[in-house]
This record gives sequence, structure tokens and C-alpha cells, in this order.
Amino acid sequence: ASSGALIQDNVFYGDAANSAAGRDQDWGLLLRGLDPTVLRNEAYHLRMREGFGDRRGIVLENVGANAVVRDNLVHDNGFSGTGYGMVVTGTGFDISGNVARENAFGFYFADSDGGALQGRAHDNVAYGNGTGYVLESSGLYEDNQAFDNGVGIQANLSRGGTFIRTDRPLPVGTVFEFQLFVPHLPDPLAVRGEVARVIRRLRPQVVLGHDPWKRYRLH
Repeated sequence: ASSGALIQDNVFYGDAANSAAGRDQDWGLLLRGLDPTVLRNEAYHLRMREGFGDRRGIVLENVGANAVVRDNLVHDNGFSGTGYGMVVTGTGFDISGNVARENAFGFYFADSDGGALQGRAHDNVAYGNGTGYVLESSGLYEDNQAFDNGVGIQANLSRGGTFIRTDRPLPVGTVFEFQLFVPHLPDPLAVRGEVARVIRRLRPQVVLGHDPWKRYRLH
């Protein structure tokens, strides 16, 4: 596929019926080109007939190091524990201002190479989903919201490590222990880790000109 595609202001939808009539569209958007920009799209009712596989609203597969995904709405996708609102995999991305509601799984994000350039997902909202966020491999995930989901965030910490935000970073190579609190377990888990890299980023005190909730403001 070509690179640098711009996909914006589209609506992708299927039939909500749990029957043969509801199988008219499997995935709303499937994109495999490098470095796309995906803005202000809506994908909904990509349902499934029970036993016929999952449905997905917006899917960006192996999209390179500079994908931008912003201000999209995905809702009512999937059925009975399968199907995703939005899936993004690549070696780097910036994903922000998106809303996922009432999907089997809201968001799936994976930085596929674990390199120095990390994919970043921030300021997204997931609510009313079976699972709000599925986070695989490495990546920088911050300032996201998850509420009223069956599971808020499901993260795989074994493949690409995990990111810990702190104002007191340790030197690279430092071995340390931390506690991981897991719902329904009476005691925290003791986890040993090693600092692989330190990311330093200055954040502006004032951000002008862009309101990520302008289109899909929650009340």
C-alpha cells in the first residue's frame, strides 16, 4: 500500500442484527500503508453473528513509525467477548483524543519493535466496553481514561516491558523491585525489573488551539 494516506471524516457501519443480516461488513477500515493520518472517523455496529469470528471498527496494521490517529469514535463493535473498536500496530504512533464505548474490546495498541522511538497513546477515553484497553509489547501510554468497563486496562508486561512514569528516574541498567497491585488478589505482587531506557520529555504549561473532546464531549 502507499504511504502517507489521509483518512478523515468518514463513517463506517454495519447492521446491528445478530443474524445473517448483520454480516454485511466485517471491518470498517483496514489500513496497511505506512505513516497514515486518521482523523475524525466513526465506526460502529461492526457486529458478528455468533460463531463467525470477530468484527473490528478501525484497524491499522504495521503502519510504520509516524502514524497519527486522532479524534475518532468507535462504538458498538464486536459481540460476546470478541471484536475491537480500534486496533493500531506499528513501530511508532501518536494516538490521542479517541473515544471507544460499548465495544467488546475498546482499544488495542502495540508498538511492535520495542525500539527507541516509542509509540505513544494519550488522552483517549474508553467506557462501557468489555475491556477498555489492550496494551501489547512496548509503548508510552499516559493520561488515558477508562471507566465503566468490565476490565479497564489489560497489559502484557512480558514482551516489551512496561513504562513507569516518575520524577525520579533511575540510571539505565539499574535493577529494582516494585509492587504490582492486581484486583481480587489480597496482596500485591513483588516484581523485579531492570531500567532499559529513560525517556525525558518537557511538557508545555499551556496548550493552545486544539480541543480533543470538541466532537465527542462526555456529559
